[in-house]
Amino acid sequence: MATGVLCCRLPARVPKIIVRPPEKMNVFSGLIFLLTCQATGIPTPTVHWYRNGKQIPRNNSRFSILTSFDLLVTMARPPDTGLYSCEVVNNQGVDMASSFVTVRDYTSGCADKKTEGLHNYKNIHACKGKWEGHVKRARWLCAKGWSVCNPKDAEAIKKITWADIYDLHGCYAYNAANHKGKCTRCHKENMAGIGRNCRRLRYSKSSCLAKGRIDVYHPRKTRGCSYMAGYTTGVLCCKRKRVKSVRPKCEHSCQNGGVCVGFNRCKCLPDYKGANCQNPICEPRCPVTAICIQPGKCQCKPGYTGRYCKRKHDCHMPCFNGGRCKKGKCVCPPTHWGHSCQHLHRHILLSYLNRTER
Repeated sequence: MATGVLCCRLPARVPKIIVRPPEKMNVFSGLIFLLTCQATGIPTPTVHWYRNGKQIPRNNSRFSILTSFDLLVTMARPPDTGLYSCEVVNNQGVDMASSFVTVRDYTSGCADKKTEGLHNYKNIHACKGKWEGHVKRARWLCAKGWSVCNPKDAEAIKKITWADIYDLHGCYAYNAANHKGKCTRCHKENMAGIGRNCRRLRYSKSSCLAKGRIDVYHPRKTRGCSYMAGYTTGVLCCKRKRVKSVRPKCEHSCQNGGVCVGFNRCKCLPDYKGANCQNPICEPRCPVTAICIQPGKCQCKPGYTGRYCKRKHDCHMPCFNGGRCKKGKCVCPPTHWGHSCQHLHRHILLSYLNRTER
């Protein structure tokens, strides 16, 4: 008779998260986001999700914990911003992973505020609509501060993945003209664009601006950059870079028509010079005995006269009443005084008046 059984220990393994959520995630409001937290372990671990340290309840209508342990959030809102942590637990141990999610209000690059695709791209959006003529004329389909993508946006276009392209229903054109409005780098019958419904896929060859993009197919004898009904759904709009205009500042204003072009730097008219354009220029230059008072006009310094300011003044003012000029000054006779000997001494005047009264 058997007296008992042999018991074998079941295999056990500490839980381990094998697919972790990204460290950071940026999401636009109104969209869906998924945080991964796939784990292994024996026995099968259970998962708990937390936001900012508080456990997310399973009965929340917008937050769903999937059987794969991933967290699905629908209709994201700015208050959903925070640190999300997943915790996997079994009787052997615990493993955790975290991701910081930022939810911000969505700003559409389309004039009608209805972005048709590429929502996750900050600087490039797909906008639905029609236009007339060259694709660059479709700018009115883009929001203010945005315009139809062109060769200047090649780097942004290259970042679009094939997964993004196949998720984009329709065909959205962009301006690949590289020389005076002509598609010189595209095939003559093609217009550049992206979307799963574009007529020609180019996986390996260069297509206008970026390798592996898509061309909108046009029949022969048509303008490759112009709109044709039935071939395009809309356009790609790219956000224009803002260039801050810094107004130059001059602490002392520029004179005589000068313009401030930098910090304390004036650009003068041809007839003036100096830090503030305060000095006129005389050509030919004034002699050392003169100064330039306006463009092309010299004025003699005190003590000089003549056309070339070479002749010296004996005295600034003429000497009257017998006065004589000596060393630039008037030497007056005993009867008079003043710079020009123009005043009669008082005692002489009284004596003269007394004589006339007799």
